[in-house]
Amino acid sequence: ALAHTKFSKAYIMFGVNEACWPYPDAFIKEYSKIIHRVLELNPEATIYVQAIIPVTNNISKNYAHITNESIDKLNGLILEMAERENVHFLNLADHFKNEEGVLPDEAASDGLHMSKTYCLEWLEYLRTHTI
Repeated sequence: ALAHTKFSKAYIMFGVNEACWPYPDAFIKEYSKIIHRVLELNPEATIYVQAIIPVTNNISKNYAHITNESIDKLNGLILEMAERENVHFLNLADHFKNEEGVLPDEAASDGLHMSKTYCLEWLEYLRTHTI
């Protein structure tokens, strides 16, 4: 779609599903390829990569493959990649963590997918933290 669209900004985010990947190095390698492809299509584009949003405490404690610890580790790798690729990193994870370091229960009825209210907060974050 980007090849057929004029754009000046690209917002990229891979979600909690990617926190299950058993090979974080391969994940980052593929993520970098996507950034390179976007820049091939528009070298002048401003690229924003977004941190993976945490999950609720219930999800993190009850699903071994989706934990906030694994999300935090991937977010660290995404930040390093963003610095290496010279793209912007948006730290949505820290924005949405509560005082316990998890997504608040009221933010997502299933513990993963945020409610409309929180999605609107996400949109506002993008509006206020990007150029």
